Amino acid sequence: MNKQFLKSLLNQDAIWKRVVNIDAYGTPTMDAIPIKVRWENKRKLIIDGTGKEVVSEATCFCLEPIRTDDYLVLNGSDKEWVVKAVEDLIDGDGSIVYREVSV
Repeated sequence: MNKQFLKSLLNQDAIWKRVVNIDAYGTPTMDAIPIKVRWENKRKLIIDGTGKEVVSEATCFCLEPIRTDDYLVLNGSDKEWVVKAVEDLIDGDGSIVYREVSV
């Protein structure tokens, strides 16, 4: 897939709150990183990072190495969405093209 074309589809702004540490009390320390995404509000049943069936409220497409239990905030929203699952989409040469993130 053409990288320039893919980047043109990522036309929405979000904040990726990446968990960098968890203290002794279980409180996470996070970095807030602005990223470009394609956000689609659509409910679907998924398997989360722990193997349980859960309902995903939205899907986010991005290039960053987002992980389960990180958070996303769509531009203009106060809601923090916890990342429930991440799927890497791989091209023919084995490179990650983009990530599909379920929140």
